[in-house]
Amino acid sequence: MKIKDILNESVVKDYYMEDWKTQTGLPADIIERYAMLGEKQRGRPESIMVKAQFILGGGVLNVAIEHAGDLTNRMSPQHGLDWGYDATLEKTEKVLSYLTSGYGFRREFNENMNETAKYDQIDLDVQLTNVKNILKQYAIEHSGLPVYNDIQTLARDAAVALGETKFEHAAELLKSLYSKIDTKGKYIKELRNYFK
Repeated sequence: MKIKDILNESVVKDYYMEDWKTQTGLPADIIERYAMLGEKQRGRPESIMVKAQFILGGGVLNVAIEHAGDLTNRMSPQHGLDWGYDATLEKTEKVLSYLTSGYGFRREFNENMNETAKYDQIDLDVQLTNVKNILKQYAIEHSGLPVYNDIQTLARDAAVALGETKFEHAAELLKSLYSKIDTKGKYIKELRNYFK
């Protein structure tokens, strides 16, 4: 296969392309852009997330960065539309439940960092510095993802806010996202409203 053939090859599997065209009515070039977003999320943003999870050592932020980071991928034609919708809604709800927990997300995060530092036998300040540095990379990688509609923007920006430890802002972005996707009909309407 020649380079030009590879560059012109679709990143959307044929059956997902047809699924997306049928359910959304979107033009093929827009579906391709959405698919490229999903593919790009699986690159550096995903690998940095895995490193961040290792440094975090578990806890609420560990789960939150994984689910929030996955949102831009799940709302792409890297997956069938129905499965992607269900996964997007579920991940949004999960992260929102963590962020708005009555116990307090920041409080639990701080407790998790204390426990991780003890377990790893390092000073808490060292643990927090390591976490801050990797989360900064996570935020940078997610901020570089191209988005093509409002719900992709909200999802990407929520991941960035988590990386910047702006937990309250992340919750507000996810609440806004949830209000736009709480039914499949609203979700499809948002997908159709792409930036021109």
